[in-house]
Amino acid sequence: MKRLIFTAFILFSALLLCAQENQENRDFHRHEIRVSYGDALGTGIWFSRGFVSYEISASYLFRPVQWFWIGGNLSYFGGGNNLYYRWREYDTHGNFQDFYDSKRKFAFAFAPEVRLSYLNRPSIILYSALSIGFAWENAFDASGQNQLIFHDRLHVTLLGLSVNFGRNRNIFLGGEFGIGYRSVFSAHGGFRF
Repeated sequence: MKRLIFTAFILFSALLLCAQENQENRDFHRHEIRVSYGDALGTGIWFSRGFVSYEISASYLFRPVQWFWIGGNLSYFGGGNNLYYRWREYDTHGNFQDFYDSKRKFAFAFAPEVRLSYLNRPSIILYSALSIGFAWENAFDASGQNQLIFHDRLHVTLLGLSVNFGRNRNIFLGGEFGIGYRSVFSAHGGFRF
């Protein structure tokens, strides 16, 4: 994990140095707020106890140059399998009672994100992105006590598409195809300013 963070830091530093040469076009929106909904297909591979069926995320990204974004996203995964658990309680006379319960599977993830666009037109943007962060999910131990499990996570957006609308081209809709802890396919919409 340390090598991965160090490599990401070196790549980020090199990109910032290269980006200083590309400052001539300053006519673009620097801030982006986005909400996305995805299928979370295969997320159960990444989380320890069962599958979840959808992912909702909110993102903020800052764009210092036209082809480079940096920011973060917060994702919620839900709607999946129930977690079933049971426990036994004893009274002072040695008698016991068994309890059974279930709770809906959910997880949260937070990850900083770096995005590089390779097509920047007024009406369309094509990009790829990398997110490295951490996730936590609900779980129960053998005695039925609620606990959180933490994981580090990686997601690579192989292809992202943003179609821009509005008078200033600051409202957008789009989709992403990626590999990692977030959705394989997702649709998003948002606002740039």
